[in-house]
Amino acid sequence: MSKMLSENSRHLIAQAYHSGICKAKTLAAIFETSPTTVYYWAKIEREGKPLTVQTSKRGRKPSLNPQQCQAIVDYCLKHKQTTLSQIKSALKLSASIETIRRVLVKAGFIRGHHGYEPAAKQHHNAHLSFPA
Repeated sequence: MSKMLSENSRHLIAQAYHSGICKAKTLAAIFETSPTTVYYWAKIEREGKPLTVQTSKRGRKPSLNPQQCQAIVDYCLKHKQTTLSQIKSALKLSASIETIRRVLVKAGFIRGHHGYEPAAKQHHNAHLSFPA
């Protein structure tokens, strides 16, 4: 896996490639990245765009949005004795049963004898804010 290079390092690599000091393969080997990445940085640099590090587009995207998480909580408050499978089918969710369980645990629900129920202390706090 390649290491994360700063915007300044990317700029210098692109300049070295443009000026002909080094070939893309050589630069890629030195900086532990791919030649395709060097070409990409050179293209971005040529277009006058910044070579910023994009951290906001990294990682796995959540399978449920905040509205769906709140809908799960609301459903459980209305249907006291419900199972995870019932929640999934009633709300037509594509998320896994385990994901639905994690939402409920985060909202303060506990597993009762007949499905998930709000914990006695948490019932009035069941309308939580879920991160976007």
